[in-house]
Amino acid sequence: MVFVFILWLLFANYCSTTAVEMQAFRDFLLNQHLKHAIIIRQQQQQQQQGQRDYLIEIRDLAMHCHIRFYRVPAKQDIENLLYKTSPKVGIYMNISDPEESLHILQDFAVKDKFKNSYAWFITMHAPAEGLFDDFKIIKNIFDPLRLHINADVTVAIRVNGSNFHLYDVYKILPDFPVTIEIKGNWSLQKGLIIDHKFNYGFMARRTNFQNISINVATVLHDKPKHFDNYTFLSNTQDWKELDPMPRKVYGLMRPMEDLYNFSFNIYYEASWGTYIDGNATGIVGRLHSHQAEFSLAPFRYLTGRVSLVDYSPEVHLERANFILRHPRHVSIRNVYLAPLAVRVWWCVLALIILTIVLLVIQIRQEYKRQSEHHVQRKQLEKHVDFAMLVAAEALLMQGPPSEIFHLISSRTLIATVCVFVFILMEFYNGYIVGSLLAESPRTLTTLEALYNSNLELGMEDIQYNYNIFKNSSSPLMHIIYKERILGANGKSHTNILPLEQGINRIARGGFAFHMSTDRAYRLLENQLNERQFCELQEIRYISGYSTGIILAKSTPYREYVAQVTLKLRESSLMQYNNKLWELHKIDCRLIKGNEIIVDMEHFAAALVFLGCAIVLSLIVLGIEIFYKKCKKLQK
Repeated sequence: MVFVFILWLLFANYCSTTAVEMQAFRDFLLNQHLKHAIIIRQQQQQQQQGQRDYLIEIRDLAMHCHIRFYRVPAKQDIENLLYKTSPKVGIYMNISDPEESLHILQDFAVKDKFKNSYAWFITMHAPAEGLFDDFKIIKNIFDPLRLHINADVTVAIRVNGSNFHLYDVYKILPDFPVTIEIKGNWSLQKGLIIDHKFNYGFMARRTNFQNISINVATVLHDKPKHFDNYTFLSNTQDWKELDPMPRKVYGLMRPMEDLYNFSFNIYYEASWGTYIDGNATGIVGRLHSHQAEFSLAPFRYLTGRVSLVDYSPEVHLERANFILRHPRHVSIRNVYLAPLAVRVWWCVLALIILTIVLLVIQIRQEYKRQSEHHVQRKQLEKHVDFAMLVAAEALLMQGPPSEIFHLISSRTLIATVCVFVFILMEFYNGYIVGSLLAESPRTLTTLEALYNSNLELGMEDIQYNYNIFKNSSSPLMHIIYKERILGANGKSHTNILPLEQGINRIARGGFAFHMSTDRAYRLLENQLNERQFCELQEIRYISGYSTGIILAKSTPYREYVAQVTLKLRESSLMQYNNKLWELHKIDCRLIKGNEIIVDMEHFAAALVFLGCAIVLSLIVLGIEIFYKKCKKLQK
């Protein structure tokens, strides 16, 4: 009772709203699922016939919603009147005098309060004379007002004591004629009855923009000179390595024009935009000054931009990492010794020496059993070097002539050595072939390994790279930026390079460059052969950066952009667009399989061994010649 009594003291003299109209407003709020409401009252003193019924309706309304009363004219600011934390507010107003009410509505229109965040329920009485129909009444009041496509205004015209005709009111553009649609009706007996299509959002109902032009903004940095802006922006086949993100997003949002019957009026900016000392530049500046509605270029989600622009759902995942040609092992590796451990090699050497010793013994036994016609060979067969040659033949799986050895023990020894060598060579050759075909292990796969390497580090001179290193939560990223990119003194900017220089240094090798990896692969594809392209290595320290379209604050197209983005994702058109701009990389497994040729790195050990053997044989030959000459001189 105290609550009702206070309301009566405050508003008894200013109450021109009947209990029936307040009951209709309550049903409207329940239908819209709204919990906050504002009641606008004109300063007009009338005799109240149903004061008690009106207060009862106010009390019932307060049980469902948080109510705030606004008496006009009032000096309080409209911005402070509205609920800051509510996603949507219901506003009620009764128009008894159209001329006076028009001034009130214009105050709200100037503050841009006829948008989807505010659900207006405006009641008025049909004229007694019946000279004007409902549409003309609404046009006369709302044509001068600044409404948008996202306006949520319901006009309820009272035709008799308890019946209202409901109309939905909006404009395509503020200077367009008002559009009126029949929404339904309300009666005391049947309550609120609305058309089925109004159960859906205004984005599903208002799909014809009547071929208007909507101002949007994008940026093109690398456009070839022989292309005009629009031709280059809409081209999805050529020069995909140049300005890929703006062109990709334009191709993604292009169906929006046909879906809602409008066209883009594109502004081409020189930069993405920054905000310094209260001045916004580039795309951000154009949207902040409301010269454009939204961008056709993706922007990273940054808290610093939230006060300037709004964001759409994700339209592009940008991957920016360090990319480099992984260095190959330049030290000569003796792969011919690698298959066996050192202990195994010593065992093989011991076995060879034992085989030679046994062959010497076997040769002597064979010599004793030879008949007289073998005397011509006995001097040769006595030497140890003959046993070494026989052992070498056995190790190379050649074997000596069968007529040399007749003893079963000799043949058993040679056969056993041949079987052993065959098994050993299977393991040995299998490892050699496998080592040549297998890819060399890559060690530069983490930020820590990259920091400790002898490679030079750099980054592309673009704004988002500075933000990445500045806002990174990894201490190692800050160290890399200060010590390896800027230099030890913090003043050298030699490794903050334009895109072309960074790509050229990656191609030469020995340099890791931080940039968009998708774009890097496209640029490097034209500079590297297949083998070199397969040497590229990414240092992934984060999966990617989500980006979205930015929109001007209070733009009427925010819900449309969000709905189109989600529809494109649901219908897989966004995934198709991603595939369209994705680089199909080379299958490096096939490239590696074709590289059967043994390079100098692997064959150097064999050449060194052969060269040493030739040199040694020449030295021995010289010694033998010198020895024979000395022997002749002595004779």
